[in-house]
Amino acid sequence: FKLVGDLSGGERSRLALAKLTLEGANFLLLDEPTNHLDIASREILEEVLADFNGTILFVSHDRYLINALATQVWVIEDGELRVYGGNYSDYEEQRRRTEEKEGKRKEEEGKRKRRRKEEVIVSRTPFDKILNLSGELSRTAELEKDIASLEAQLAALGEELVAASAAQDVESLRELGLEYQRMDEELQRLLAQWAEVGVA
Repeated sequence: FKLVGDLSGGERSRLALAKLTLEGANFLLLDEPTNHLDIASREILEEVLADFNGTILFVSHDRYLINALATQVWVIEDGELRVYGGNYSDYEEQRRRTEEKEGKRKEEEGKRKRRRKEEVIVSRTPFDKILNLSGELSRTAELEKDIASLEAQLAALGEELVAASAAQDVESLRELGLEYQRMDEELQRLLAQWAEVGVA
């Protein structure tokens, strides 16, 4: 026999557990039960706890002990208590699946936000056109007025060319021909501008 004072830390732990078991305890609250124990003492403690018929609530960073004994893992994350069924390996697997789901959820949310942003841009485009519409309408009206004026001038010039040709007035034909060409080029330029404003 040994005096309790002569026992090692592991032996004292085993003695305390044996005493609790003999007293008929059905609930154990343990704080880091494997700290400061050698490997042999840890194994014995694990066996004793595995044979305990009551409930054990223990705080531990010892993953091997948690894997061997736990049926639930309680984890404090972000200031909140979360309960996972099973041992430490089960907890890691559940957490991995949760993180995957969260990652997919965030990815989908990002896609939805991008789609909404694209929809907003698409829906704003016609509004932007509406804002510019009054300016475009006035420019279109101005171009149409200038085009109509040039077409009328070209028609009149065409009649003068016919008259100069009938009179065989070569000098007038040359001058009228140059003027007609200049006005026709101006008309083509205005028509191109009018088409651009209409497309925009």
